[in-house]
Amino acid sequence: MTSLATELAGITVSLRAVVAGLDSAVVQRSDVADVFSLFVGLERTAAAGRILLAQRLADTNQWKTDGFASAADHQADLSGTSTGRAKADLTTSERLRQFEKTAEALRQGRLSAEQVELISDAATVNPAAEQDLLGAAETGSIKNLKDEAGRKKAAGDPNPDATRDRIHKKRRCRTWTDTEGAWNLSARGTVEQGAQFMIKLNQLIDTKFKAARAAGIKEPRDAYTFDALIELSRTHNAGQAGAGAGAGNGAGAGQTADAAHSE
Repeated sequence: MTSLATELAGITVSLRAVVAGLDSAVVQRSDVADVFSLFVGLERTAAAGRILLAQRLADTNQWKTDGFASAADHQADLSGTSTGRAKADLTTSERLRQFEKTAEALRQGRLSAEQVELISDAATVNPAAEQDLLGAAETGSIKNLKDEAGRKKAAGDPNPDATRDRIHKKRRCRTWTDTEGAWNLSARGTVEQGAQFMIKLNQLIDTKFKAARAAGIKEPRDAYTFDALIELSRTHNAGQAGAGAGAGNGAGAGQTADAAHSE
């Protein structure tokens, strides 16, 4: 074991001993915020080490030796996180090779993993924005940083069409079932495509909101948004079923289909 590994192993043993003896009930109220902040700092420091080493570990091809399908799968197994999270760390680790100021801020514990991911992502498109984004990260909220990173990223493209094309090429819609058994959906695309979708969705949301209020039911807007999304699929499926039924009604429907194929 190298000296660095030995040193880290000793720190890990000491920290685990502290946590093992931690009883939140006996921490003085005046000290809770300080102790909490110190743990946050430790977490940032550990995350910094993980991210800085992620690409280096991938380069060793240890994941192949250990029988994993990819470096991300290997690191997800080691860290107990999702493959998606490991992929994000790998991408950030690779980007930091270009952005030493951001890497240094990470080493110093001034940035969280999420902040570094946002800054390096935007700076890849707009390198001149790195310093401004570092300032935004240290003075504002994560939401403000996301907004500023988005603006800087858009500004880094030579024209609006380039931004739209880049977003469109990376469009995605994922669905998955989580450990609780709930269905989840996440989508990303251009603003124009989203606006078209939201016109109909907002109409359904308002309808469901008014109906619920009339019945004396009060739920969060997110709940009505989900209901509206499901209603969209039901409406589409009903329309498809109706079109299929119509297609089987005589020669007229067949002629319409033939005409469509001939265009």
